[in-house]
Amino acid sequence: MLQHLGALAALASTSEPDAAAPPGDPTWRLLDLDIKSWILATISDELKAMVKGKPSARDVWAAIEAIFTGNQRARQMQLTTVLLHQVQGNQPVASYCGRIKAIGDALADVALPQSDDALIVALIRGLHARHKMTAKIIQREAATISFAEAQNMLVQDETMEKSADRLTSNTAL
Repeated sequence: MLQHLGALAALASTSEPDAAAPPGDPTWRLLDLDIKSWILATISDELKAMVKGKPSARDVWAAIEAIFTGNQRARQMQLTTVLLHQVQGNQPVASYCGRIKAIGDALADVALPQSDDALIVALIRGLHARHKMTAKIIQREAATISFAEAQNMLVQDETMEKSADRLTSNTAL
């Protein structure tokens, strides 16, 4: 299989990206069949059924791409709505930030990458009130800070809050 992929790379480098296979070229047909088989072996049965009957590896790939990008706009809108409605509640800061980051990554996967500032706005918007002071500090930073830096500031705030709570409870005893 690897020798076929090397040969395909050599053929592809000499062809136009959308060029048709050379008519009657047995090497090309064999390589195409190998790649088509590899693609079909790595996708789910449901997806296989959707691309069944496509004559070439390129056609199979194009059909799969169309399936996954066909709902791109709807997915962008859905994920943006989910991002803007995240709330921390009682979960730890790390979990909340991880969820915000995962949604941001999912938006990038559907061609709508979010800047650190946009992720920080969503993060601050849904923070628990106990982090209000740290949120204000993050918002008023003179220099632009990264999402990771904002997360670290909030994790430190949460850690200090827990330490203060333990100290208060020990003192009360």
